Amino acid sequence: IRISWSSGSSSRLKVLRCRAMSQQMQEQQPRWHGRPDSPPPGLSLPADHPVSPFMELGVREIWDGTGRTRLRQHVNPLKAENQIISPPPDWSTIFHQPDLPLIVDLGCGSGRFLLLMQHRQAQQQLKAELQGPSNFLGLEIRTALVDRANEWATRLGCAPHGSIHYAATNATISFASLLATYPGPLQLCSIQMPDPQYKRKHRKRFIFQPNLVHDIAARLQLGGKLFLQSDILHVAVAMRHAFESFAGDALAPAPEHSVPGATFLEEPLPLAREGPGSNLGVKHQALYRAQLAKGEAEVGSTWGKQDVDDEPDILESKWSSAGWLHVNPLGAPSERELWVQQTGQPVYRLLLQKQ
Repeated sequence: IRISWSSGSSSRLKVLRCRAMSQQMQEQQPRWHGRPDSPPPGLSLPADHPVSPFMELGVREIWDGTGRTRLRQHVNPLKAENQIISPPPDWSTIFHQPDLPLIVDLGCGSGRFLLLMQHRQAQQQLKAELQGPSNFLGLEIRTALVDRANEWATRLGCAPHGSIHYAATNATISFASLLATYPGPLQLCSIQMPDPQYKRKHRKRFIFQPNLVHDIAARLQLGGKLFLQSDILHVAVAMRHAFESFAGDALAPAPEHSVPGATFLEEPLPLAREGPGSNLGVKHQALYRAQLAKGEAEVGSTWGKQDVDDEPDILESKWSSAGWLHVNPLGAPSERELWVQQTGQPVYRLLLQKQ
């Protein structure tokens, strides 16, 4: 049998191959046939699944026109359009009570975490020190996510002129200017699951740059908390070392780390002494070796073009003995955290307190 193809034959052939591969991958994925109200073993569920804790928000029922948003997962914060410092807003037009303690989530993503915190605070489901009332501010560099999150908050009755607001900004450079005129105290900050920036040349894109560390440490109220977490060990260590290096004596591990059985100890092998990719996954070890072959990376370089003495990843940390918290101390998970826990992977959490 002779098959004649038209002018678009190559494109059609690619489409057919893609469809066949997609179908084959779907058939190979495990399927869950159990109860819909119980978490399936070995499978990760989206945030809007009936098992998800975010379903208590009722966001799915009110998201007509504000559903899934297609956008780039990672954004370069060093682009010119992202280097504009945001001025402080008129807080009286944003929050109903602008002098309440403020909770800020830097790099808030879709914003569900703050919505869940506000909901559980209203239901008296958080720990005593976070029972509020409080105002909630999410800072995110991707405008599409901010617009959708503000729309969700509005439909839930939390905004505008309520207790939740999301701002499209580069938090690394705009944190201090945004909060300069906030009349209330800064009760809690969180940086959760930041972009990992595996390439050495991209480490300068980390959200936790020295200027932001200084700004957070200076703005937190006495006794205020800073929550850091990542599912990638070398990122969690880099965050811990950045705040330990650049916040001075203003911050220290919170008392929650002293509770027996509340923490675990797990440290990466130091890159500077043990060679390439020793604390990364297999995929990223291969990437690291490829970079070495091309001359784009150097053994032990994980923080940019700095001297070894200034490199936080190889700091002799005094905070390392505090360990990582087993459980999220805030009483509400982030979306990424929920997904990681479903896959059975560890999450490295550190809670710091202003001294």
